[in-house]
Amino acid sequence: MKDVTEKNQQSGVTEPNQARASASATPVASRRKLINTGAIGAAAAVLGVIAAACSSDDDSGTPASGGGGVGGAGKAGGSGKSGAGGKGGSTAMGGAAGTVAGAGEGGASAGAAGEAAGAGGAPEVADADIVPLNALLSAEYNAITAYSAGAGLIGAAATTDPLYALRVVITDVAVSIQTQHKLHAAALVDAIEALNGTPVKEADVAAKFKPPAALVASPTISNVLKFAAGAERGASVSYNQVLASMEDAQLRFLASSIEGDETQHFIVLAALVLGLASPGPSLSEATAVKVFPEAFVSTVGTRAGLDAAPPDYFA
Repeated sequence: MKDVTEKNQQSGVTEPNQARASASATPVASRRKLINTGAIGAAAAVLGVIAAACSSDDDSGTPASGGGGVGGAGKAGGSGKSGAGGKGGSTAMGGAAGTVAGAGEGGASAGAAGEAAGAGGAPEVADADIVPLNALLSAEYNAITAYSAGAGLIGAAATTDPLYALRVVITDVAVSIQTQHKLHAAALVDAIEALNGTPVKEADVAAKFKPPAALVASPTISNVLKFAAGAERGASVSYNQVLASMEDAQLRFLASSIEGDETQHFIVLAALVLGLASPGPSLSEATAVKVFPEAFVSTVGTRAGLDAAPPDYFA
């Protein structure tokens, strides 16, 4: 996260590495003997809500039933043993069971760091924030995959679909949202690597993605929007839960900047689903990116936030 230095100096926010350097008098091991269990539980929840996000997969408005448990993450191996992440429980979505990985990827990378330290006899453990950051990164990769799948379903919608005439512009909006999730993921990768952690791989997360069976069986544009809105709502709530347990102030700043964007996504998509708003004549492929103007609430390095907009936004 080298590119956030200038912005942080202006805002008074300290970067992760700078914060740890200034606290060098206090051994890392004494502050972080164990991974924060509250952060692990909240981080694991992020992945669970991605699978259970669709509150309704049909036009009747009936909520999807069920909800599987999510496995915990492994502890960092202070003695040289790597942690093992748990697997998620079965999640019923429209009658179909899907398995969601817990924060295992983050737990595994934290454990691997502990193993390396243990092999050298050093008491250091992995940074406590790596696990929740990797869980958030997994959620972003899931969202990227989900929007690709959703765009495919919208493009293949039947001509009898009530929203068929709007399929192109809705796809454009979905692509714009997906682009913002890619920016979120890139920022999280930077943060994890700054902590000497190993980011989860996008291909590994994408390989586990399974769209709800009910959505695949009834791939109306409305149902795709419902699934997307539910996923964004779940993501915004989980970001809020995770950042409350993170130790580093700069990383909480990053998570909150992304959380606000996820909330914007949910509100706009929910308005479309509920019929409270509809695409107007000014919405097109060229203007779709203006629906969600920035990927962050506050600027993160070179990645602009809503704070970069002029004070009189509508002038």
